[in-house]
Amino acid sequence: MINQIDVSENKCTTERRIVTWLCFKNLPKSFFDDRETQNFFAFFNKNIPVPSKNQANIMIKEEFKKMQKNVKNLLEKNKSKFAFTIDAWSGKTRKSYYGVTVHYIDKNWTLNSFAIDFSPSKGKHSGLDIAHTFYEIAKFYNIHDKIAGITVDNAAANIKFTSELSKILKNDKIDFDPDDQHFRCLAHVLNLSVQDILKLMEVECYDGENCSDEEEEEEEEEEEKEEEVDDDDDLDNIPDYEIEDFESKQKFISNVVNKIRKLLKKIRNSEKISLRLEACCKVFDIKYKVPLSDSKTRWNSTFDMLNNAYQMKDALDQLCKTYDTLTCVEPSEWILVGRLLEFLGDYKRVSERISGEKYVTLPGAVIAFNCLLDRLEKKSFELDEQEHLNEIDRILILAFQKGRDKLINHYQKCNWIYCISLILDPRSKAIGLQKTGWSRELHDETLDKFKSVFKIYYDKYFIDDCTEEPALKKCRKSEEDLDFDILFVKPKKSIVWMNEINKYLEDPRPDSDTDILLWWKLHANEYPIIARMARDILCIPATSVPAERLFSEASLVLTKTRCSLKDDSLRELICINRWMRSNNREEICEIK
Repeated sequence: MINQIDVSENKCTTERRIVTWLCFKNLPKSFFDDRETQNFFAFFNKNIPVPSKNQANIMIKEEFKKMQKNVKNLLEKNKSKFAFTIDAWSGKTRKSYYGVTVHYIDKNWTLNSFAIDFSPSKGKHSGLDIAHTFYEIAKFYNIHDKIAGITVDNAAANIKFTSELSKILKNDKIDFDPDDQHFRCLAHVLNLSVQDILKLMEVECYDGENCSDEEEEEEEEEEEKEEEVDDDDDLDNIPDYEIEDFESKQKFISNVVNKIRKLLKKIRNSEKISLRLEACCKVFDIKYKVPLSDSKTRWNSTFDMLNNAYQMKDALDQLCKTYDTLTCVEPSEWILVGRLLEFLGDYKRVSERISGEKYVTLPGAVIAFNCLLDRLEKKSFELDEQEHLNEIDRILILAFQKGRDKLINHYQKCNWIYCISLILDPRSKAIGLQKTGWSRELHDETLDKFKSVFKIYYDKYFIDDCTEEPALKKCRKSEEDLDFDILFVKPKKSIVWMNEINKYLEDPRPDSDTDILLWWKLHANEYPIIARMARDILCIPATSVPAERLFSEASLVLTKTRCSLKDDSLRELICINRWMRSNNREEICEIK
């Protein structure tokens, strides 16, 4: 039974509910214009005021301004620094837009994350264009002087972006370091690494979707030159007489993936075969999964496609025996798929771990990346140590090395704040950097960098009550040179500011299940300066995925049947939608 709609609230509030509901559900502004919809709502209560398209347009604009003002007030009240993600997107109209998200840790040690704008590009997707767009957005919210860091993908334009932003902010007498405040999207680095591996194996994803301009622009300009050399070097270690056999094994790997791709496509295109596969899954007590296709722009879609097929391999084998039109996957081919999944699974787990938006990701990203590098090294070594090494093994070794080299190449360009975040993680601190080979190499320099950043915070924020001099009576000239403390030791300032660091580093570490921000909430008074550092740094996302999530929403708003939306309307609809879905909904939208 449907409950009667409560319209006991005043008319203004009811209209707000309706308009925000339109935005939340991505419904057109003309939703209420037809008579049937009006009658449907009137059936429950004829007093419900349903807006026309023009009225909805005006009300959405007013609602956007109210919410935007609330966002501004919310950000201005926060005392810590802000981190940002920004990325570009092209919709059905091929026009570019920039999605911007903000991230910060509030006084209650809660990580806040939400969109602040979805702005149209002013023309060419260039570093200068991005810099001016970002600056205008940050200045509007009055937070352009409190930037902790900006996370972007690895496109060459973003290096120019941070450089140009530094110049713009310098005119406002604001310091912005284009190196230490520029954070590379580590999920994007993973993607580049996997694409290199799949390319070497000649495993190309299905070209069913066109890449966007931004996704094609994956490499920095200097790397493009390096890759021209790298591609020729892949076969350097293989004798000439083995090249032909090597290339045939590359084709074998490629053919296996293509065979599974075509098999799944045939199943998807036939309702009869799909139902038979579902029945086969029941016979083998396997969970049925809808056959997936992969996309050229998403490497993990290839993993998902192969993984779904591998989980249903017994059912698929039985299905292929039933239909002559389906090509059966051989047992040796399934073994190869299993090996591919084992290695791609490591990448996917790391990608999922570092792409969160509701928890701290920066320290975990450093650990996850180095664990992945260790795993690639280990797999290459284990394959190389096999007594009987076949050509597929040799291809896998080269592929692992290729992926490792790509990871290292980009990882080495990351700034030291990534490592400093590890010390700010109370579960790790500096002693955690002594647990593995890779972390021991980072220990000394990371600790030095940590101390230098701490010193900056100490000089800026520390108020030592003990050093405040009371108002002294004027001394007679004869008393000015009398130093009654000449025999006593005066503590050096360096000793004072090192006390907090030493205490923090020497105190026991909590266990690995500890909530980082909850721990800091309970211990902020013990380590006041380091706590300030933690609030500013731990809010920085390890990836630009939060900005990319805006594009999923944008694709639901700007559709083939709704592609004439003006820039302002698209911006308003997406921002209202994301604000209503954020954890700050009550403060921004004033709706419970």
